[in-house]
Amino acid sequence: MIRNPLLIFLKGSIISTAAMVVTGLVTYLTRRYLALHLTEEEFGFFYAAFAFVSLLGALLDFGVSGATPVIIGKHAVLESGDEKKANYTAILLLKLFLGLWGFLIIPAAGWLASWYFRFPYGQDVFVILLVYSIVFSLTNELLVVAIGFKDYLGKAVMESIFYSAVLVIILFSLQEYGLKGAAWGYLGSSLIVTLFGGGYLVYKYRIRIAFDLKLVWKKTVDLAHFSKWMAIATLASTSMGYIDTVMLTYMKGLEATAIYNIALPIVQIMKSMLFLPLVFIPIATELWHKKELGAISDICNAVMMLALAAFWVVVMFMSFFGRYLVSLLFADKFLAASAPLTILGSGILFLLIAQFFIAAISAIERLRAVAYIGISGVVFNIIFNTVLIPFLGIEGAALATSLSYFTIFIFAFVVLKRDVPNLRLLYPWTLNIPGSLLAGTAIYLGYQGYSLSIRILIFLGLIGIFLICNFKAIFFLLRHLIKQLLNEF
Repeated sequence: MIRNPLLIFLKGSIISTAAMVVTGLVTYLTRRYLALHLTEEEFGFFYAAFAFVSLLGALLDFGVSGATPVIIGKHAVLESGDEKKANYTAILLLKLFLGLWGFLIIPAAGWLASWYFRFPYGQDVFVILLVYSIVFSLTNELLVVAIGFKDYLGKAVMESIFYSAVLVIILFSLQEYGLKGAAWGYLGSSLIVTLFGGGYLVYKYRIRIAFDLKLVWKKTVDLAHFSKWMAIATLASTSMGYIDTVMLTYMKGLEATAIYNIALPIVQIMKSMLFLPLVFIPIATELWHKKELGAISDICNAVMMLALAAFWVVVMFMSFFGRYLVSLLFADKFLAASAPLTILGSGILFLLIAQFFIAAISAIERLRAVAYIGISGVVFNIIFNTVLIPFLGIEGAALATSLSYFTIFIFAFVVLKRDVPNLRLLYPWTLNIPGSLLAGTAIYLGYQGYSLSIRILIFLGLIGIFLICNFKAIFFLLRHLIKQLLNEF
């Protein structure tokens, strides 16, 4: 029996939450500094280009980063040291091979800057960001290797160093080098973390290279086969985070993209909660191989209940205070970003639950299903964006993305329930029926011209009603978690 699965999950979650706060704050400060010191066109171009190269990075990854925690998670039940070394070597070789293909895009940088982005002066910046996407694929691999070893603290430290270094470099270089300084901030930080993070992992976990070419080749082929489905799923997951920006840039231009990207750093803080599925992957892998399905369903149900509760609270909060939040964190000229902020901020919680289910599906190695879920999400995302952006602009892009998150949440639940039958959807009723009524009330009242003090009083009243309706569910969840922890100690 795996030792303290719930305790390990909670420990990893607490550490990762602290890292989420740090990286979220630093990401906000970075985007705020850029928004206030660049023109709207420059700001829009930078993050449109960033979205483009992020999609490229997901493609070049070929699912290796998604497969890595599962591969290393199996090491807990793998006795052969030679096979472990061969796995490490296969991961390294495949990442290097895939990364080289990214350099083929660089000759087309000038054409893309002029034709697609309609910003011909951004060619050099785009080239730097292309190189960054290639280097960051290695940086990201180090983070998921740490997750595979359940080294959540090491992963949190590396991630915090990366985002902090980005901010520091931009602060010192933006005034003199402009957009190039911003791009160098991301590339330089990625190089720093790759160098020192790689040394840390090699030293702490005694990662060694295998020289048994036959075994390495076998592991590389197995990894490529395993990763091909993860590649589709990873690319799909990443795409859904950037398709809205890419399509909005093409349909509405860089100014609309600039406004839209004001909402994204705040949403990025919430999106950082996606560490939870990554924390869960190695734990779920070990639980699955030891046939402990009850522990998997207990953790999934608890996370789903908490995320759905948070969804209604976020809708209420953003409805009342979204405009104040944008004005406080950025400036009044960006108030148009408050509506996308409300839509994306609430929708991101469905992505959290969906990714949690997908992590469990990956752990039980139903990779084709993971790929199909990802493809369906991308298809719906493109359809929703195509239909909604022309009519609703930036609000349409936000709504399209949130609807696609909800779609994969439903699909992932249906798939996982076949193997983990104790999953419960939208449970309990006291969570969602009162939540929907109270959220609807908040949306209506949020558009009224109430003062800030009145808004705070109404919000607190609605939250009080919500907590009273769900007192029994909250008590049951806490009692169950405490009972499980006491049993494991």
